[in-house]
Amino acid sequence: MILRKLYAFLWRDWQQARSYRLSFAMQAVGLAVPLVSLYFMGRLFNQVDVSPVDEYGGNYPAFALVGIIIVGYSGTALRSFTGALRSAQVTGTLEILVLTPTSLPTMMFGWSLYPFLRSTLFLFVAMFGGLFILGLSFAGANVMSAVVTVLLTIMVMGSLGIVAASFTLVFKQGDPFTAIIVLASGMLSGTLYPVGILPAWLQGVAQMLPQTHAIEAMRLAVLQGSTIPELAPRLGALAIYAAVLMPIGIFTLRKAMHQARIDGSLAHY
Repeated sequence: MILRKLYAFLWRDWQQARSYRLSFAMQAVGLAVPLVSLYFMGRLFNQVDVSPVDEYGGNYPAFALVGIIIVGYSGTALRSFTGALRSAQVTGTLEILVLTPTSLPTMMFGWSLYPFLRSTLFLFVAMFGGLFILGLSFAGANVMSAVVTVLLTIMVMGSLGIVAASFTLVFKQGDPFTAIIVLASGMLSGTLYPVGILPAWLQGVAQMLPQTHAIEAMRLAVLQGSTIPELAPRLGALAIYAAVLMPIGIFTLRKAMHQARIDGSLAHY
């Protein structure tokens, strides 16, 4: 029964995305844009010193590509729940959905299925593009370490996304948390440059961001073949964040849903 409901969520989102053909086509084209940018950036960095990325193999396009992939997953986790919930509010389907025998975890998982499948498609496109356009090699990548890193990243950032969705459900407007998290992570987590080049005090701030640990672990897993025990400090930090944030996210969403039911505002936006 649950699988049928999840399939219904996925099929609905697929049909909705496919019905807007221009937007769907632009999303597909957008998958290749980072690769083209990295190709020319690679040509530029071939002529300058890139010693700060030597510990990751010394290849800047590969270094940046892994950072972009993790940012893509993080952004999906942060925005998918809020976007889906807001869309359900605006279209008037949220109140109807809540009245059905569908549990809150099923709804959350169903809302995230299509966005995460799309992000996974981007991952494969990016990897194949890295192989054939950028000439990169991922032969030494540790697949298990990479998979564990992605799963923990989704759990952490998804929990933050659920908190943001709770804010949207109660206050009927965009939450302030997502923009702050995206801005801080984009500047400090080392997406396009190593955290080590930041001033010492900013490096300390960067280490408090879960995305910093996710990007670092993914780079070491994919570019250096690091095993799970070797990544224990980074994966351990992500696991702690997940253990703390997931219960908070579920609790806040349940409270927000309960409050919206009491106020009779599930259909308001």
